[in-house]
Amino acid sequence: MANYTNNLNLEKQNGNEYVSIEAINNNFNTIDKAISDFDAKTAGGTAAALTLTIDTIRSYRPGMKITIIASKNSSSSNITLKINNLATLPVYKPNTTEAPKIIAGKPYTFILSQDQSYFFLDASAEGNAVAEHVLAGDFFSNETDSNIPGIMPNNGSIGTQTLTNEGAEYTIPAGYHNGLGKVKAAITGLIASVIKAGTTVGGILGAFTSDATATASQILSGVTAYVNGSKVTGTIVSKAAATYTPGTTDQTIAAGQYLSGAQTIKGDANLLTSNVLKGKTIFGVPGKASVVDTADANAVAADISSGKTGYVNGNKVTGTLVATKYATGTVLANSTPSNATLQDGTVINAYQAAVSGLSFLPKNIVAFAMYGTEEYGVSYNQHGPAVSSKVFNSYRAPASGPGAAYKLHSTVNPFIVTETGFVLPVLQGGITYTWYAYE
Repeated sequence: MANYTNNLNLEKQNGNEYVSIEAINNNFNTIDKAISDFDAKTAGGTAAALTLTIDTIRSYRPGMKITIIASKNSSSSNITLKINNLATLPVYKPNTTEAPKIIAGKPYTFILSQDQSYFFLDASAEGNAVAEHVLAGDFFSNETDSNIPGIMPNNGSIGTQTLTNEGAEYTIPAGYHNGLGKVKAAITGLIASVIKAGTTVGGILGAFTSDATATASQILSGVTAYVNGSKVTGTIVSKAAATYTPGTTDQTIAAGQYLSGAQTIKGDANLLTSNVLKGKTIFGVPGKASVVDTADANAVAADISSGKTGYVNGNKVTGTLVATKYATGTVLANSTPSNATLQDGTVINAYQAAVSGLSFLPKNIVAFAMYGTEEYGVSYNQHGPAVSSKVFNSYRAPASGPGAAYKLHSTVNPFIVTETGFVLPVLQGGITYTWYAYE
């Protein structure tokens, strides 16, 4: 039994069969027919749904090429091709999913994709030009299409376009120009004398100065300028750099000068509150409360306590005066009287007011207390080293009537004065006395 080829269905006889001239001729006819099928065929169907009948194509093959002659124009976004009874497949431009533009009467070659899912246009040209880039009336081809008509307007020469007013415009039309067109500015009266000096308009440097208002006193000395058509020489003097040291009077930099150098007002790091006299203000810096004038002070070292300092007439003085020691307090007199011998030998009853804890030997002591309407007290005075100069003076002073006063030596026990304390003779016991002691 004979076998057949896949594509053209040609008969292949086996080795044990007789050769059939008829079969060979049929194979030749099939091959001849297949060759004729490669010629471009006019497509059937509609403008967007192309159909083609080719007897020798029994199936789709990756990369197979089909050439058609379009019978209708089509700008559809969805174009398909169906061959015989095989699947209907979309047709795209190369490397896109866009449908190509189809023009009736033009040949188009389509190639089947490798996955056999679509046909794409076989563009025979290269380039990226589009219709807007080609003159109207001319045709071109690119990588996506061929024989494409251009739509670029041909403007030739626009001639000479004259602008006569400031701000006037000429819009250059889109399309091709042959390079002979011109745009010319021709503004009447545009001359140097009507253009502001220093300004260039249309290539003309202006010389107009009528709007200038400067005077000689507003221009530096030795410098000139043109004002309203006249040359003016300035009179402003220049002042070089200068340094000013503050004093007791104002220093003024005169007006109407050009400061060609820095003007320096001296400062002083010592301008501090701590250096300004109390009640005074120097350049906005107020004086410190502790800074005072000591010119009227007259104390000497002997007038100032030892170890203390003070300022006298601007000088610091350290004191040498040893201060008198002093102590005060209260003491409760006992309630049991003791015998006290007066200077004349008389013995009286006196109560003890004992104080201890002193740090000095007192030379003067006074103590007093109220008992009802009567005042009781005692004083001690040492006026010299002799015993006769160291005495107590005890007293009782009623609100009315005569009082009593007694004098006895401080060396009579138990009444005594020492460096650590004292015992005072008082005339009323059991009450609290206020006492003062001085060295």
